[in-house]
Amino acid sequence: MSAVAWLAESLALLGAALYAVQSFIYSHQIIPTLDEGSYLYKGYLFATGVYQPFQDYGPLTNKMPLSFLIPGWIQSIFGPGLRTGRYFAIIMGVLMLLGLWLAARRLSGKWWAAAVVWAIAINPILIKFYSQALSEGLTAFILAWVMALTLGENLKLWQTTLGGVMLGLLVATRQNMLVMVPFILVYFFWQHGRKAGLWAAAACALPLVVVHALYWPNIMQVWLTWIPRGLLPFLDNLRAPVSGTVIWNPASDAIGIISAFWIGIRHQFIPMVGALCTWILWPRKENWKNAAQFRAAIMLSMTLVILIAAHGAAAFGKDYCLYCFTIYLSFFGVIGFLLVAVSFSAWEKGPGIIRQVLALAVTLVCAAGVVFAGREDLDPFLLNIQVPPIRGLQLQPGSWTPLWGLLVNKYHVTYGYLQLMVPFITGLLGGVFILLVVLVIFLVGRKRARTFSPGYLSLAALFLIGVGLTPTVVLGNGDRDPACGDILAAYETVGAHLAKLVPPGSLVDWNGGLATVPLLYMPGVRIFPPQLNDGYSKRQGGDAEQLYRHGYWNAELEQKWLHEADYVLVEGWRYRSELRQEISPAEFNELEETPPLQTCIEGTQILIFRREP
Repeated sequence: MSAVAWLAESLALLGAALYAVQSFIYSHQIIPTLDEGSYLYKGYLFATGVYQPFQDYGPLTNKMPLSFLIPGWIQSIFGPGLRTGRYFAIIMGVLMLLGLWLAARRLSGKWWAAAVVWAIAINPILIKFYSQALSEGLTAFILAWVMALTLGENLKLWQTTLGGVMLGLLVATRQNMLVMVPFILVYFFWQHGRKAGLWAAAACALPLVVVHALYWPNIMQVWLTWIPRGLLPFLDNLRAPVSGTVIWNPASDAIGIISAFWIGIRHQFIPMVGALCTWILWPRKENWKNAAQFRAAIMLSMTLVILIAAHGAAAFGKDYCLYCFTIYLSFFGVIGFLLVAVSFSAWEKGPGIIRQVLALAVTLVCAAGVVFAGREDLDPFLLNIQVPPIRGLQLQPGSWTPLWGLLVNKYHVTYGYLQLMVPFITGLLGGVFILLVVLVIFLVGRKRARTFSPGYLSLAALFLIGVGLTPTVVLGNGDRDPACGDILAAYETVGAHLAKLVPPGSLVDWNGGLATVPLLYMPGVRIFPPQLNDGYSKRQGGDAEQLYRHGYWNAELEQKWLHEADYVLVEGWRYRSELRQEISPAEFNELEETPPLQTCIEGTQILIFRREP
């Protein structure tokens, strides 16, 4: 192997090591969420046979079984807890990089393979997503290996067949990935031939058939949420008859939708904006290195478009979780990295006038959008820039003042208005600056017989500047977590405290926080499964028995469970007047509370109430 090749592979290895170190650090810092606690605790209950996915009166199973079972199986081997789940996530992240490196090396060479690894290793927010025990990281890992076993030419039959198996496992982990399956199966036939395509299709079907057979018929409840009632009437009897009114119903406005969209682009700038640049500057046929690159780019583009559309519709169309859009992108953002790797060097450098106008407009819009999306991180700096007193466009003597103060006094606008407009205008001016620089480069280059067009230069500049800013607060290093110390150690300390006071076999009423992670440290306790999804599965009114059977709950069940439980666990800040009245000293004895789960947030200790005989 040549020295140059060794250098490229060493660089990739260094990027993977950088990723692993950051992932390890973040795994000790990130505060667990409801989803992470759900995958870990439900998964452990499923893996150890306490409950089965989709069973009546069990935990709500609103995702495909493997998203719970895989972290559950890992915990059943290495012990339950947040540390096990997150260390497994670190390993999955590194193996994901290996899969992407293999796919990119086959398509575009060793240097582009190293670039893909580094594009992820320099993005802190993406590493944080993949450092948690969430299905996003697990899905991205499986998807990376689908690509490693699928993309390119001269693959052996066993490789493409294994790629089909991984594709089936991908859907058995997250049902939302089903929309990409037809495009990949068509690619198998197109690139690898009829025999490989048939074997891959059969291999893809195998894990899906097995999983559906094991959990039939209730597993169909996952799919029926996509199918309008009456379209397949013979399946309507499998729909969970959930009565009552949904309590979780967040309101949104245009600003919220715009912000959520651009936060997603900001966090995933390289794959998303890189893909957009690729489509605008789509290469001519003769510019592709070979037919395999062209076919891969077509498949990657089609799957990325359909996945963005589907997840955008879920985030914005259902008005359920606008700000989930950014983490939804992490399911499949790896596709964007590969698309850039396979196409960047072939981007059309002299596109027509329509594409050039579009390129210039995209440069302005993207610059304004991502800075606007980062306003919570950037506003403290931008609004407090010290400026001199100005009157009539002339500097005046006197003390300097923050920019927000000058604008409020001069234009009589509110501070809240400035929080929106200043970052938007700052980003827009940044886009204008890029276009001015591009114009100068174009004019100078034209005199030297260079052929790069302004449209190409503007998008290339936007993309490369975004790469450079990805590790900074402008893009990927925003949304910083509070300094709460070692989260893994804190949860283990709280878990040990709970295990000491709550014996196995106890019936526990859980009101201890969104993340049910502390329950992992109390072996053998019994729970009321609908509480594992907190208020997201709670209904106002409705038939209590029907709700309980299908993993939901209401105020009636809440009261009933409170007076049946042996122990009631309450997060400190939740112990308010109504709950104080419900937990009567005549019925419960308060034991020693736990240390705080997060030292930087008040009220995160867990209060322990034991029912008295």
